Order: sequence, then structure tokens, then C-alpha cells
Amino acid sequence: MEEIFSKPTCEHMYFVTDGEKTSYFKTENDAKEFATELIEYCIQDDEIWIDEDIETIAMGRVTHTPKCQEKELRPDDLDDYNCSGDGEHWPDGLEWRGYYVMVEVEPDKKQQLLTAAKAVIERWDSPLWKHQEHTGKFIDELRKAVARFDEKTVNDC
Repeated sequence: MEEIFSKPTCEHMYFVTDGEKTSYFKTENDAKEFATELIEYCIQDDEIWIDEDIETIAMGRVTHTPKCQEKELRPDDLDDYNCSGDGEHWPDGLEWRGYYVMVEVEPDKKQQLLTAAKAVIERWDSPLWKHQEHTGKFIDELRKAVARFDEKTVNDC
């Protein structure tokens, strides 16, 4: 299992929470493994456990994260009353102002491309290709992943 992160990153978008602490992982499998370990910890032999402890465990993928908007740093030239040149008051200890909004996280384009490419390769190599989904479905997913990978976006990590 990969290293556990305490906040989401572009590469660590899968999470597990027990209701008190949230941990972030690079892959869905790592998150599932960690969630399974949490459940096993709750039901150790010779221990009394409570259903509510297990039922607070949740796993998912981060879709939105907070992003600061209109961030303004504290001016260096405040007057004796902590006011800036434009009359804005800056209380002691306030280093910046702004506000946060939730923004959608860009999907990991490299991972999508890799997943789609592997699916095409597995389909191509499959001896039972006539008994599985149509190859066109996999090619279409690969085309979409390549197009997303080629996009130039402001929110790239």
C-alpha cells in the first residue's frame, strides 16, 4: 500500500474516513485495502466492538476541493490604525483576506489514459474476444482519454 496522505493531492484523490480522521490514497485499491484494515481492527478477536464504529467508515473519490479566490496579502504600509492606503482595516494577525469556493477537481488524465490503453491491450490479447464487449467501446474510451490528456486546462495539477 502507498504512503497515506492527510489531505488530497492531484495524485491522491481516493479517501477513507472513520468519522474522525480522513486519509487519502493514490489508488482505489489502496483505499479499499486501508478500509478493510480499519474494519478488521474494529472486530479484532477478544474485543468488544460496536456496529456504529464500523458503520462510520466510508470510502470515496474527491470530486471538489476548496480554492481561494481574490486573495489579498496584508499590505506592508499600514498606518497607526492598521488601515491600508485605501482605508481598509487589517486586524492584528490577519495576514491575508479572500474567500473560498469549492471547485471541481480535474480527473487524473494520465491515469485515465493508462486505464483506457490497458483495456484496449487486454481486449486485443484476449483469446475470448468474441465473447466480450465490442472492441469499439474500448477504442472509444481510449479516444476520450487521449483527448482529455491533450487538453490544456487552467486547473492542471
